[in-house]
Amino acid sequence: MNRTIFYFFLFLLLATTVLQARQPMDFSLYRLGNPNTYPASGTAGWSEADDPTINFKKMSTQLAATIAPIFFGEADSGGMEKFQLSLGYSMSKLAINENYWQHSLNDEPNDTGISSAYHSVDLMIRKGFPFGLTLHGNVRYYILTEFFSGGVGVEYTINEGLRVAPDVSLGMNYTGLFNGGDMNMHQLALRLKISKSFVVANELLLTPYIAYSHLFSWAYSNRIGGYYDYSQQAGQGAVYAPKGDPFYFDQILINVDRLALGFRWSRGVFGMQFEAIIPFNAYKNFSLNGGIFFNL
Repeated sequence: MNRTIFYFFLFLLLATTVLQARQPMDFSLYRLGNPNTYPASGTAGWSEADDPTINFKKMSTQLAATIAPIFFGEADSGGMEKFQLSLGYSMSKLAINENYWQHSLNDEPNDTGISSAYHSVDLMIRKGFPFGLTLHGNVRYYILTEFFSGGVGVEYTINEGLRVAPDVSLGMNYTGLFNGGDMNMHQLALRLKISKSFVVANELLLTPYIAYSHLFSWAYSNRIGGYYDYSQQAGQGAVYAPKGDPFYFDQILINVDRLALGFRWSRGVFGMQFEAIIPFNAYKNFSLNGGIFFNL
């Protein structure tokens, strides 16, 4: 039974994954411009709204908040008996009308009418262990892209199961962006989670929770530009000129703080959960998450 449920969730994740080249919301950072040739700050021709380095940092800040994992869960570990499988959906709002998104995506948002948010499907597992430890991992696919994110993490429950006090846990996790084309990102998150469970009518388990996390994210690009243009075929042995000068966006460190409010209910092995995540310093980015889970 447990194996059947696992394969069912895996099938749903793969069924919603469309891996085609250059989807509308994939990255095309060449359109941000070359930071090596753009005028220096304060000089003639410089504009903050068009500065490639500034726009890369702003876009990466919202992306860091977007790929950060769903909190998904109460603070208690559940001990060795706990194994939880979750399928979630996430909507992360973007400042799609700003230059840093207009010039970062494969398609021009205003021209194609693409979404103003990243929509994603998330598969997550959580396993409890003795002494208040919990290990978890997730894989997330982003609709209208060919990239995905995923990672692993650990939580330690300081106290759990006390009638007069909430459950409290501390945790950390690693998340990476994969198959991102021009874009690379690695992330380390520290988190604090507080929850309290209540039994209703001897059947339903209701658990509201609040959580805080700090994200350390490292963003950088692959080589951009400087490729040979073969669109005009001139015969064998022809010499082609490179298209544009090659450049990179250097690695930057981004710090983002997030606050999450969530609620879950369960009955037996099945449950549902909803949460809202508000970053404090990610240019008005926010996320709404929901999903179902099985306690196996």
